[in-house]
Amino acid sequence: MPTNQWWQRRGLGLTNLSSLSRLLILVELSARRATLRTFGRNKMKLHIIKNPHTNPEAKRLLITEGLIRAPFDTIENLNLPEAYEDGCHVVMCGYIALTHLSHFFEEALKMKQPEQDRVLRPILGGGDTVTLFPPNRVTILPYRYDDANYQSGAEPTSAAKDRFSIEEVERHIRSAFEIERSTIKAGKIVFCFLDLHAGMLRYRNLVHSLLGKDYAEKDLECFMWSYDNSEFTT
Repeated sequence: MPTNQWWQRRGLGLTNLSSLSRLLILVELSARRATLRTFGRNKMKLHIIKNPHTNPEAKRLLITEGLIRAPFDTIENLNLPEAYEDGCHVVMCGYIALTHLSHFFEEALKMKQPEQDRVLRPILGGGDTVTLFPPNRVTILPYRYDDANYQSGAEPTSAAKDRFSIEEVERHIRSAFEIERSTIKAGKIVFCFLDLHAGMLRYRNLVHSLLGKDYAEKDLECFMWSYDNSEFTT
């Protein structure tokens, strides 16, 4: 075997491995270099907020396999109405009940429950992300749940056949990013999925993935609550 292979010159010790093993290692090294290049010129800033409602006895779920996880820092608290007043673009799922969304609408938008219902019902009946801008820097993702939980504050549930697919949820979240870039242009975007309970995990993962893959080079500051506060234990 030639002695001038690049992995030999770099002292990686791959000479005794099979061709397939060398190939797999080289592919992995190439992927890592690409990731480092992307994050090295990263303009996007992601802030993970501590979740005050996580259940410490709940089983901790692993992050989605193969997920590109955007680099982040952590903050202890964020007051959503105050963040909105400070100029942030707020993105939430349209879950009508005794929810964070309802509280935010009342505090920040001065919108009472009957008006919330009138605004949100058409969004929930459709399948597309909708912005309330202008005048409000608020974007609503459609969300399907059992109406038996309406006004109860219970965990949102729906039959598996009625839920949005992972591809549909990714499209909804991507639409929110595009609304920020093309229309609202606040420069700061807050994703609040606290109303979704365990369902917030896949939304959190998809935001991470989109930030890591498609928005790392965008001049954007993003805030999002943790699912299980695992980011605060590492």
